[in-house]
Amino acid sequence: MEFSFKEETNVKHRMKMEDFSKSTVNFSNKQYETLFCMYDGHSGEITQKYLQRNFEVVYKSNLTIANKNYEEALKKTIEDLNGKLKEFNTNENGSTACIVHIIKDPKNKKFPYTIYSANLGDTRATLISPNLIKRLTFDHRVTNLNEKLKLSKAGQPITDPRINGEVMLSRSLGDFHLYKYGICAEPFIQKTLVSAKTKFQYLFIGTDGIWDFVTETDIQKMIPNCLDTEILNKSIMRLTMSRGCWDNASLFVIRLT
Repeated sequence: MEFSFKEETNVKHRMKMEDFSKSTVNFSNKQYETLFCMYDGHSGEITQKYLQRNFEVVYKSNLTIANKNYEEALKKTIEDLNGKLKEFNTNENGSTACIVHIIKDPKNKKFPYTIYSANLGDTRATLISPNLIKRLTFDHRVTNLNEKLKLSKAGQPITDPRINGEVMLSRSLGDFHLYKYGICAEPFIQKTLVSAKTKFQYLFIGTDGIWDFVTETDIQKMIPNCLDTEILNKSIMRLTMSRGCWDNASLFVIRLT
């Protein structure tokens, strides 16, 4: 596996970087496992800093307890961390989360990669090749009809694209002051088998600073000319900024060889 990471504070529009990311090769001392984590915070940085420091440790523990039931361990880890955040995070800070656990099995000639993904908010992971686009996450935004209906059922009709004029997210970690509006920390979790038949396949994990300005189709068109992950990442970041991005932007580009 080959990957590249880039981040852009975008100082013309943002005073500081509120995206926090972490990658762990040989996760849990296993040669063919890698864990990627990306968090996009708002109204401060307590939540995403805490997640960056603690997710991996709590996840390892929960994997042992769940006897390697990855989906169960991901859900329990997010639940545990959000519970801990509630004990000390009182400054109305919150964060998205996008977790991607990649497991490679060199002996499996049909599906060499298994990917477990979990997300809250609009930090997105998507598989892209010249012939395929497969999103692994779900964008939890107020503008999504199902999310909007869920928020309305909580007793607080949503008439604005931002909850309480603050966030566009319908799910996040932290943001406890917005629970009365129906926001929650229930993740979208998915298991994906990656076929060996799909050539030049890449996994992209990016904050909304990327996806609000560059589409998956844009990236798909770039792949045949930028097979190197570093060049591809730089090209995407350059395109993002050229289209008027006003946010922090972070991106992992992972080539599944």
